[in-house]
Amino acid sequence: NFKEFIGILELSNERLTYKVKTIFTSVGLDSLNTHYGQNIFESDLDASTGGQYSYGNFNGQGVRTLIFSLQPEISYKLKDLDLFCSLLFRKKISDLHNQTVFFYSIGLRTFLFSKLPDY
Repeated sequence: NFKEFIGILELSNERLTYKVKTIFTSVGLDSLNTHYGQNIFESDLDASTGGQYSYGNFNGQGVRTLIFSLQPEISYKLKDLDLFCSLLFRKKISDLHNQTVFFYSIGLRTFLFSKLPDY
């Protein structure tokens, strides 16, 4: 019950890596006494649109919510470790929410076996 666009831009040289991840999401959330699929622990038979074999379902049904995330990150390679600094900005807007979240993180991380791409 969502549509999502993810954009990742990464530039790196021998030691430094710059990365920016942007996510745009449009989702239909459940509200009080409704079930449009947000809670995976509820049965499809209890869906607000008539159950498992109901017709007329569409992406974004429920409380339309827009979510925007922006996450820039810079990292410095030290042998098998990365020293990194990351910011996360997330804005969630709907009729029920108007929420802004900001996180930052600084740390050391390791990729002992392989670095998997983020997509």
